[in-house]
Order: sequence, then structure tokens, then C-alpha cells
Amino acid sequence: MAHVIAADVDFLGLGVALLAPTAPDAVPKVRAAEAPGQAGPTDNLPVTLEPRASIGATAGHATLDDYYETIHVRPALVDVGRLTSSVSREVEVWSAYRDADRTLEQLDITAGDGINLSGPGLPFTFGPLESTVFTLAVTPEGPATIDARYDLVFSTQERDPHWAVVGTRLIEWTLAPNWQGRVKETYRFKTEVLTAFDGTEQRIALRHRPRREFAFDILADGDRDREMRRLLSTWQNRTYAMADWPRGVGTSGVPTGGQSVLLQAPIEDLEVGGLIVLRHGDRSQALEVQALNGDLVTLNSPVAECFPVGTRAYRGLIVHAEPQLRGQRRTAQVGQLSADFREMHIASALQVPAATTIWRGLEVLTRHPNWRESPGLQPAWAFDWLDADRGAFDYRTPHDAPKDVRRFTFTLASRADVAELRDTFLRAKGQRGELFVPTWDADLELREGALFIDGTTQLPIRTPDDASRMTTERVYRNVCVRLTDGTQLYRHVVAGGFNNEDPVLVVDAPWPRNIEAHEIVAIHWMPRCRFGSDQMTVQWVTSEVAEITLAFQVLEDVEEGDL
Repeated sequence: MAHVIAADVDFLGLGVALLAPTAPDAVPKVRAAEAPGQAGPTDNLPVTLEPRASIGATAGHATLDDYYETIHVRPALVDVGRLTSSVSREVEVWSAYRDADRTLEQLDITAGDGINLSGPGLPFTFGPLESTVFTLAVTPEGPATIDARYDLVFSTQERDPHWAVVGTRLIEWTLAPNWQGRVKETYRFKTEVLTAFDGTEQRIALRHRPRREFAFDILADGDRDREMRRLLSTWQNRTYAMADWPRGVGTSGVPTGGQSVLLQAPIEDLEVGGLIVLRHGDRSQALEVQALNGDLVTLNSPVAECFPVGTRAYRGLIVHAEPQLRGQRRTAQVGQLSADFREMHIASALQVPAATTIWRGLEVLTRHPNWRESPGLQPAWAFDWLDADRGAFDYRTPHDAPKDVRRFTFTLASRADVAELRDTFLRAKGQRGELFVPTWDADLELREGALFIDGTTQLPIRTPDDASRMTTERVYRNVCVRLTDGTQLYRHVVAGGFNNEDPVLVVDAPWPRNIEAHEIVAIHWMPRCRFGSDQMTVQWVTSEVAEITLAFQVLEDVEEGDL
């Protein structure tokens, strides 16, 4: 379809007078492209001219010469984003010549596989100020990376009129996990830990955003089994669009051809330009998010078929399968697959909410472990055997501080709990950061009838050895006092001593009130720690319940004046 653009209509939404120059005329007509060079001023006065005398002159270059007398293409770049279904886009070509025709003889197409083009038949002659529209139908079939170029070839010389089409083709991984097993979601940082002879560490974060991986089992039969084998045989070397399986939410449904969906709860990290996956039973469709307004999501293209009330919505992830997967054939109709996927790199900076509990400038891990899975303790010291494997031998200790590693398993009853513990790991960037972690052991016992007196800094304890050890202790110098009302008090121990022959610890801050012994649940050492590994795995038992096992390496925590 062709139409004529009137001379007084704006182009690209800008008034003619406000348009900046884009390129000089390819074929100058009346005005020269540039005024000739000017000589210095001369004084030729007085001048006598006859009436109607002719004076030679050259017209200067004007903004209108950049706007008119050329070919405009709008838009010059068509970005279809991450393509999971066919999309249609329009490109307008306008001849801005005011009093001349221009003939488009052909279109030179580069890497246009999977893109169907419709428009006027060629050759096509543009009248003055006439435009026409080309329609692009970009399909999921074709190369994984869309990078096409369309060059317009006119019978006259023009300035490089063309448009480009870019994007990424995706096929949705539609087979859900078998929830009889666990869905494992792993985050991997990478930290270089340099340890000096005296035990001090320099830790360098080599990744500021973690790798994210998913592993789960799939059991499929019949058509689903055939679909699984087809997806692997035709697309395993490319990227898939896959649902973030543990984090689905309910929806109000979407009718056939609908382009909006109302969520029953927010979807974590869903954003404009990202993908959302709608799933009901075995039917699913991945679509691009065009707009977000609270829990109302506007889609970039209509759904292919009706998704009824109760349809689940998931954030769509861009993932790549590992090069080798493990599978078994149960029968000729039933297959099992151990699937491993890695989320593709995300260029944006990692956004993590701030910690809720900060003490002495570091985050405090307040969540209790699950004692069903016995916490692990690996006592360790840094020392080396001096042994030539014959005769006498000895050892050396580089520094006098333990290097204990504690391992806890946390059972988390909601996605919010999972996100809270995961964010602690993300803030630390794995082994890079530091935090305070209680041992959760009954480390200090109180004397019978002990009282924490309001305004004092003494912690009365029962065992004299715990008071005496503080003269050399370099790691266990912080305490977490848990009260029956749920309060947790944190203190740094600056010294140990005796009060009327009764052992006490001297802490860095006074007690807020009188606290009697029966109000205290337990007193734990709370060493400064770093994570013992750059890897954290969330094992989803259901779409709400998960378990996480984490290791913590203790660090020295001695302030000036402690020893």
C-alpha cells in the first residue's frame, strides 16, 4: 500500500524545522553542496549598477536539503528481541524528493532466512513525497541469531538506504521436572583466595554475577517423550526458553488472541523485555513482556490458544543445555532424562536488597539450621609437618588461630525464605565477603543465679577456662545471646577476667536491662566467617519448600587492645 506524505507533515515525530542534518544530497540539483571558499574582504565601493543588472551567486546549504531530496527508511533497525513465535513488523520507505520520481529496482537481502517479506512489486516508482510500507514476518524457523540486512537499490545514486533485522530465535523447553525428585538450582561465584604466611587473606572476586544452573529429572511418555527427543536432536546446541520452574504463580487466564495476563502474585525478577511462560497442563507458550503495571502483564504478541483460569505463569529463562546429558529408555514409549541447563550470561549489574541485620559493619546470619541434618564441624589449624620421612621430625605453625569449617543445612518453608538466604550468599559474592555466623552450640554456661546487670559490661560465666583463654583467643571473640522473647543480643568480647573469683567476660557494650538466667535460651560464639565455597545449591523439594547446605570458614577477629 502506498500513500503520499504531505510536505507539512512531520517525519519521525519531529517538525521539519527541528530536524538535524543526516547526510548531504547525493545528487545536487539547484543548490551546491557547499558554498565556494571565500576570499578576504575587499573594498570595492562605490559600486554602480544598472537597473535589473544580473549578479552571480551560489545558494548556501540548508537543513531542508538534508531532510528532502533523499530516501528515508523508518525504522532503520528492527529488533525483534528473543523470538519464540512469529512476529510481524513494518518498515516504511519514503522518497523525500519534492519534484522528482525515484525508482526502486531491487532489494538485496543478506541472511534473511526465516523472514518473509511482503510489499509492492519491484521495480516500484516513487512519486514526489511518496512512501510505501514493507511488512516483515519473522518466524522461529531459521538461524539461532537473527542478523539480516535489506539494501534498497535505486536506479539513481542514493545514500545507502537500508534496514537491518536483529534478534535471537528461541525454542521453548516445554518438559517440566519430575517432582518426585528434587530440582537443583546452583549459583557459582569464582574467588581467588591468597593466603599469607601469617594466615591473613586477600580475596579477589573474579565474577560479580554468579553462574546459575538447573538440574532435574524428566520422565516423559508418548508424545512428550517424542517431543523431548526432538528438542534434543534439533536444538541442544542452541539456547532454549525455559520456565523458572520453582517460582510459578497463578493467573486469571488468557483467551485466544489475548495480550494481557493478570497474575495472582508478583513473579520474582520479571521485567519489561523479558520472557513470561504460560503453562496449563502440558500446554505452554513463552512470550515477551511488553509492559508491567502491578500484577498486570502486557504481552508483546497474542497467545496462540486459550489458557484458562488456573494457568501458571513463570519467568522465562534463556538457558543452554550441557553438551552431554544422561538419559535412559524405560520402554519404547517412555524415556527418562537427567537434564542440566545453564542460564545464559546477563550483562546487567547484580541487584540484591540490603541486609536486614548489620552488626560491626557486617551482616549477621540469623536463620537457624535444621538439626535433622546434623551440622558438621571440621576443626583445623594451619601447621606443616617438617618430616624428611626418616629420622627425627617436627612441625611449624604459621599462625596461632584455628581454621574451623562449619557446615549447616537450612530447611526453608517458602520462596521468601529461600530468597533471603540466597541474597546473603549473593551479597557476599561467595567466598569474597564476610559475615557473622553463630555456632548454634551451647558454648557458654552461666553460673547459677547469674544476672546481667543493666548498664554493666560483664557477662558472668561458669567455666574459668573460658575467661582465661581470651588472652590468646583470636577467632571466638563474639557472642550471640538468645532470649526467650526472641531477642538476640550481639557483643564483642574485649577481655576475660574474674570478679570476686567468679569468671566473667568483659564485652564492648552494656546490657540494655537486667537479664536473669531463666530468660536466656543459649549463648553462642559468633565468629567472623566467610563462605567456605563459591557454590550454593538450592534443592527444591516442592515449588515452595527447599533445602540449602552451606559451609562457613572462620576468620580471625581481633581488635586493637583485645590481646
